[in-house]
Amino acid sequence: MDRQLKILHIVNRVGNGGSESGTINLARGQAHFHHVRVVGIKPPLKTNQDIAGALIKLLEQDGVGYHELNFSNLPPRLFVAAFRLKSIIQSFEPDIVHLHTDHPEYLFSIIKPWVKCLVVRTIRNTVFWPTSTYRGRFTERRITDAVTVHFDHDNIASLNRRRAEFGLKPPTTIEVIPNAINRHCETNSAEAPVQYHEGFVNLGYIGRLSSQKGPDILFQALEQLPAHTVVLHVIGDGEDKQKLMKMAESIQQEIIFYGAVPFARQYIKVFDYLVVPSRYEGFGLVSLEAQLEKTPVIAARSPGLLNSLPEEWPLLFDNENSKQLAELLTRLIDGQDDYTETVKTGYENALNYTMEAQVRRYTDLYLRYL
Repeated sequence: MDRQLKILHIVNRVGNGGSESGTINLARGQAHFHHVRVVGIKPPLKTNQDIAGALIKLLEQDGVGYHELNFSNLPPRLFVAAFRLKSIIQSFEPDIVHLHTDHPEYLFSIIKPWVKCLVVRTIRNTVFWPTSTYRGRFTERRITDAVTVHFDHDNIASLNRRRAEFGLKPPTTIEVIPNAINRHCETNSAEAPVQYHEGFVNLGYIGRLSSQKGPDILFQALEQLPAHTVVLHVIGDGEDKQKLMKMAESIQQEIIFYGAVPFARQYIKVFDYLVVPSRYEGFGLVSLEAQLEKTPVIAARSPGLLNSLPEEWPLLFDNENSKQLAELLTRLIDGQDDYTETVKTGYENALNYTMEAQVRRYTDLYLRYL
């Protein structure tokens, strides 16, 4: 990597989820070879401030500059954020502006006519612009000529369908770069809040407490199990937390809510199984992290998520089917199956998605289009 590039990543808010964490890991990896900055267009959520603070500290340690805006979909904050982003770009003079998820894309599209550099967008989802047709059409039209990077067929097929609804053709340039995770698991020195409960099947859930991630499906499955057979460790926060806590009161299993926990991956090895019940995903980073930590993954057959797992993965249930999930969990409680080979297969699968390889792939892509 002889040429040093100036790369500006624009994300939604630090600490918000897998997309932002993945981008931060990419930026840290790139900083060994290039000048890199990250812009978070929104402040971290209060519930995620510890996570965000830890991630921002890692950026600083690796020499990555961090800027924070106060974006809103509505004026005047929308235009103030757009002006500040334009000022950051003019000051840094990046070779590449790299966009991640819809709100950063929308904000950048407002100032795009005044930005003269390579624009790359990485799409990580299978649902696009679900709440605003106007913003979606405006943004997609403005960034049609951006280099559009996706992980797999589900991502780009969904984007192309949405663009067709807007009366737009597919993006001008499309590339495939697999998602990635760090081989090294970040830890903190605080006392571990997650402890294994002997005599029970210990299930883990890590993610936002929102409809997309499907924790309600998991809770519905727990209602169908024999009483007091599992312990569910819930790591994460979100808009559905109160509803889920209310559901938990009537479920005859122990359910522990930890809230948002920094470096949650370090606790995956505590679980007997990690459950990923998402209705849809961009890719399923937490699934890969569990495979790398040699913890079996129970996953929904949902768009985006399946692509993170090896073929013929045995621990699957149909999307939004809590009855099937309950039947699978009952089998695991009874100890009917041995998943030693499954764990080995998952670990070998996860090794195909290292951050080092992703840094090289993105650098090659940047240089091809500059």
